[in-house]
Amino acid sequence: TPPAHAGPRAGDEPASSSQPPCGLAPLPASAPVRAVVVLCVSNGRALILRRGKTAPWAPGMWSLPGGKVDRGETVLAAGERELGEETDLVPVGARALGAPYVHAPGGAYGMAAVLCGCESEAPIGQSSEFEGGLPVSPELGFPENDAWRWITAAEIREYEQPTEANYRLPAA
Repeated sequence: TPPAHAGPRAGDEPASSSQPPCGLAPLPASAPVRAVVVLCVSNGRALILRRGKTAPWAPGMWSLPGGKVDRGETVLAAGERELGEETDLVPVGARALGAPYVHAPGGAYGMAAVLCGCESEAPIGQSSEFEGGLPVSPELGFPENDAWRWITAAEIREYEQPTEANYRLPAA
């Protein structure tokens, strides 16, 4: 569920393109960007996470890292923060991946995609004793996600994703 605040608008940050990536529907300039998805690429592979069985949104599904954009936060800062919170990876070279896009058909808010690398793959899976070894969420008391994989763009359809955008972004 998206946060209630307005958040940044579609034109708040320079994008790498004036169009959304992968043919996704453009976000109207008046619509807020409330969430960010991170395409973290290392050695030609993208990182995906499996949502925990008790996750309030898309439990058990695989997804790109990401989450809400906090009030006053830029899209890039939100992407870097979310990647760190969910994986303990340190992002490098973060940039907007195209312009923001409509999260879901008929939706009133948008998503932005951030593309980055990471300093090292080594921290992932080493953060906790929980299944998957991912960082513990302070709000939940356990990790938000319970597994992770580095995959090629060709492999994305093998992992059930909550949105069509997640299937398309690794090919960007």
